[in-house]
Amino acid sequence: MSGAAVEQALREAASNARRGILMSLHKSGALTLARLCNALNMPPHAVVAEVSALERLGLVRREDSLVYLTETGRRAVYILLNAGRPGSRKLLLPLKIESLAAWLSVSPHSSAISLMLLLGWIASLIIGALYKPPLVLIGVIYAGCYLTPPVDPGPYLSLAASLASALGILLIIHLLSRRRIAPPRAVLGVYPLALYPAAHLMAVELARALNAPYLVTASQIASSVVPLLTAFTHASFHALETGSSYERTLLYSLFAFFVAPALFYSLPVR
Repeated sequence: MSGAAVEQALREAASNARRGILMSLHKSGALTLARLCNALNMPPHAVVAEVSALERLGLVRREDSLVYLTETGRRAVYILLNAGRPGSRKLLLPLKIESLAAWLSVSPHSSAISLMLLLGWIASLIIGALYKPPLVLIGVIYAGCYLTPPVDPGPYLSLAASLASALGILLIIHLLSRRRIAPPRAVLGVYPLALYPAAHLMAVELARALNAPYLVTASQIASSVVPLLTAFTHASFHALETGSSYERTLLYSLFAFFVAPALFYSLPVR
């Protein structure tokens, strides 16, 4: 299904009646047509027509006497709940970071995007390790831009630490999702963290070329916000991919990507 087809399917599913069917199935699980009629206070012929339309869109399936959400339908419900009002013409426009994470998850090009994002992340970490001071990913925090390591680790140790941290993040997400999210695909949920080193290195080069040190300062400030943004994108992506509660996942993500690193780096160095 193309990106335009995905967007069209979600727009058609956002009508009041179809949205009501999807939300009822999301809340209660598989239902009979009679139960849907009672839940929505709609006549049987209307419910049958709307269920048939949703079935053609690939959002629900009928088996025996029950109506089920498909995997695509479950993702559609998540986007409808989080990406805007019913019928909004900007339903899938990624104006918010959570919406962009959801769009990346359902995009038919998500595999190619995740591969390019992963390769770009690795390349920027390699280049960053060659800078003075090196840009190093330690856990989920970038050191060398606003957190200077106590000693210069050198390019090889810097690169090893960065790659180990990036790989560790993706593997932990893979394991915590009960292996539902493959490590290469997990990069879609942490795209602010993956994009930051390239943006920072670009800011450094522009600052040198234009004699504008404030660009580096702006990038340093941005680096302190990146873990917080990553917590939101990861929560949105993880909930969409696994069907878990967004609120609960957000609490875990905020602790892992923001609170715990902030507490760790605030400890006095002895």
